[in-house]
Amino acid sequence: MSEDRAMNIVRGVGFGDQIAEIVPGVTAERSITVERMALYLANVFQVFGYFSGVDGLVRSLKHHKWPFDIKQEIVFSEIVNQQWVTVGSNVTPQVPSSTTTTQPSVSANASGNGGLNALITILEGCWMSNYSIDFPNEQTPVAESVTIVASDVLDGLSLYNEFIDSGNSPIATDNNQIGSQRFQNILGV
Repeated sequence: MSEDRAMNIVRGVGFGDQIAEIVPGVTAERSITVERMALYLANVFQVFGYFSGVDGLVRSLKHHKWPFDIKQEIVFSEIVNQQWVTVGSNVTPQVPSSTTTTQPSVSANASGNGGLNALITILEGCWMSNYSIDFPNEQTPVAESVTIVASDVLDGLSLYNEFIDSGNSPIATDNNQIGSQRFQNILGV
């Protein structure tokens, strides 16, 4: 997935060649490139829910009338989070004690929803903006490629709102924030 956002450079009178502020603009559309081997019974249009190939008449991007969503899941292994003990030549998981935890230390957001076993991202309102298929004359498989543009990106828990704590806030009370020193004294602290 790739994203771009325009940055507006603000310069002030008397600043010389110094940038006074960089103001982030709106985020441009998110694009994803998917490449796969073309199969007889499942082309890339079918993979994303359109009635194409053996399922229907969709043959072109102009036949797509409705968007689709993509769900990405990154699953965390519970085995990695266990404490292991070596006894002789045997390696076995240690029985959790009161000081040992087997829960992942990954948290979903700043509101304290920890212990996730998967990181889920939803790409909502997706449209294909580019489609290509390659028929090489060698003995290689037929390859399909699509570029997909997503309307929005959400977490799998739908916790996003305008007040989300996204990190690096100059007014955060958490000492682990690593924001810019330019805004260090925003509260006069």
